[in-house]
Amino acid sequence: MKIFTIGFLSLFVTAALTAQTFAEVKVLHAREGRNAK
Repeated sequence: MKIFTIGFLSLFVTAALTAQTFAEVKVLHAREGRNAK
């Protein structure tokens, strides 16, 4: 059960980091789009 909990937590952290990175990339692309115009 302990291994399952650790695996679930690591998966949750990875998903959170991926979402954060995706949001930051989206913001950067939006800024670049505005600067291009």
